[in-house]
Order: sequence, then C-alpha cells, then structure tokens
Amino acid sequence: MPPKRKSAAETRRSIVESTTTLIRQGGVQALTVSSIMYHAGIFRTAFYRQFTDVHEVIAEILESATTELMMGAGPWLTDTDTHGTPETITAALLSFANAFHANGDLLSALADASRTDDRLHRMWRYGLIEAFNSAVSRAIAQDQAAGFVRPDIDPIRTALGLNLMDEGVSIELLGGQGDGTPEDFVAIVGPIWTHTLFGSVPGAGRTD
Repeated sequence: MPPKRKSAAETRRSIVESTTTLIRQGGVQALTVSSIMYHAGIFRTAFYRQFTDVHEVIAEILESATTELMMGAGPWLTDTDTHGTPETITAALLSFANAFHANGDLLSALADASRTDDRLHRMWRYGLIEAFNSAVSRAIAQDQAAGFVRPDIDPIRTALGLNLMDEGVSIELLGGQGDGTPEDFVAIVGPIWTHTLFGSVPGAGRTD
C-alpha cells in the first residue's frame, strides 16, 4: 500500500519538526532543503509549497521559540496587571531559564549560526531579542509609573542591557555545551536585575 498522503498542515509540521531535529543534531551550517526533505520523507515540490527556503523554516521555528520563552517568563512580561518586585522578577528569571534550558541545544545552535549568517542574525536580533526588549522596556516603564521601579533608569536602554546579558549567560550555561542549571542562571543574573530595577537584592523586598 502506498503511504498515506499528508495534508498541507501535516507536511508543514513535518518540515518544521525535521528541521528542528536536524539543527539540534548538527547545527545550521549543513542544513539543506534536501536534508530536510529526506528526514521529513517528502518530495521537493512539497517543501516549496510550504516554504521558499531553509531560512523561512528557521524563522517559523524561532518565532515559536520566542513565544515559548516569553510565556515561560511569566506574567511580569505578559500581563499588564502584574507589577515587578524582587520576588516576581526572580521568579520570572527562573521560569525563563527553565524554558530556555528545555531548548538549549536548539537555541544555542541558532545563536551560534547567527554570528556568521546575516539573515539569521537579523531574525535573532530583531526577532527574539527585540521581542524581549519591547516587553521588558514596557514592563519597566509601567512599573516606574506605578512607583515600583527606580525612576532614574531608562527603560529602553536598561531592557537592552539586561536582555543582552541574559542572552550571553543563558547560552553559556544552558545551551547545548553548557552544564549549568536554571538556578545557576538566576544566581548570576538575578542580583543584577534586582539591583538595577530596585536598588536591592533578591528577597530584600521594597524599602519604601
């Protein structure tokens, strides 16, 4: 019996899943349409009905990863009714680290490839990193207006600095070659976040 023909949705899902697996196994550099086709068990025409090239598949993978990380970071970034405190920021960092750790090999492979691939660099910098910059700067500005965060910091520049720090530490500790834990990540970046936003250390609470 011939194999069951896949629907368009099934084909697209197979392409994304196969590409994700291949990136986890061997990185981005050796990734080709042919290797994805072989792994997914599809013909070339089926691939091009869904995507124009490999980068377009990676863009979808990175968009999904960004959403997962953002949701993993918790309500401080996703709920406008949640204000930052040393405790909520520390909890958000731990949740983010757990989400990153679950996909550390994939994310570190994409980050590594973005250093030499201009198109992937734009996806990483102006997709994932910018999404966090926007969310964190909005949360900081909101908390400043409500009196929860120091008023003397610039939300946009502060968000950029903190997020670039998180990027480097998470890849180093939680990426494919890292041997750290989410708790290690929080131990490093948590005090910096807390002091930057509140002028205090995690667990100290507000002093006003």
